[in-house]
Amino acid sequence: MMTPLLFPITHPKQDLVNLLASLGWSKVALLAPVPQEDPAVNGAPSLEADILTPSVSQEVKEKVERLSRDLKNWASALGLGQDLSAGQLLDIMRRYEDESVQEIVDLLKDKSNEDHLLNALLLLSLSHRADAEQDMLDREVRKLAEEQRKLQAILQGTGKEEGQTGRLQPIEPLGTMRERLKAWAIALSLVEADLSNTVPLGETIGVKDLIETEAERRLKRRVAQDIAEFPVPSDMPARGSEFRPLAARLMDALTDGIGAGSGGGWRNEVEAVAAEWSGRLTGPPPVMKLVLSLYDSPLSDHLSLLLPEDWGGSLSTLPNLALYLV
Repeated sequence: MMTPLLFPITHPKQDLVNLLASLGWSKVALLAPVPQEDPAVNGAPSLEADILTPSVSQEVKEKVERLSRDLKNWASALGLGQDLSAGQLLDIMRRYEDESVQEIVDLLKDKSNEDHLLNALLLLSLSHRADAEQDMLDREVRKLAEEQRKLQAILQGTGKEEGQTGRLQPIEPLGTMRERLKAWAIALSLVEADLSNTVPLGETIGVKDLIETEAERRLKRRVAQDIAEFPVPSDMPARGSEFRPLAARLMDALTDGIGAGSGGGWRNEVEAVAAEWSGRLTGPPPVMKLVLSLYDSPLSDHLSLLLPEDWGGSLSTLPNLALYLV
């Protein structure tokens, strides 16, 4: 079975983990910004992560760590506190300029061509931590809401409550999306791994639109077509057994479709799966959907257009098919 390659995120949040587990996609590929970052697939022991790490020197790794520490020290020196989250640091750094942090500001503004790699790794590292912190906060909020529902049911004397545990929420847009996607592409170009058995799974409609808009602007042609949609109801984690066989058939069809062009039996199978999928949608309305896009060339060709012009690395070949969670 093909392995979903998650991008440009490096920390899969709980909803995504629950969705992947419910569909029976037991393994994912994830890029780690730097080796000590471990984007563990939290909360789902049955979900295995194939960690992809950029091949960079020890000097680069240490400099990324130092820049991250300097950023936190700088924020503390300004009286902004020592316990700022990574998300807050990213936001503050874009609003302040100071000599003591000018190196970091210049990196994130990408003023120096020779610092593309440090820029990418620092941004991915901070974004990874920000996503993890937000994920933890979201989980705590949901836990408190569930406890409140239970208490309300007891006080009302019903003895039961409307269960919401595990319900999926609408997908949220990614912050610093263009910069993060560019950083992800730079880091992936330094990963020494065979990605031919992966199917890219991008998060948010913004990521999809950015890739396709940039490619069409540069190449002066349409580069993608959406060939199927798979709506995801909020109670998908509880109904995984209904959709798991269809998800397996979809991955088998994508395996046959990679490099096969726009027609053929694989396309008929995808359309059949999409029809059966839609026929099983009962109960809560969809809160998100998986969109399958077919590209006119490998997706890696279009992602390469986001790399700096003077960047020497190149991306491993990715399929001409991609899924997007929107």
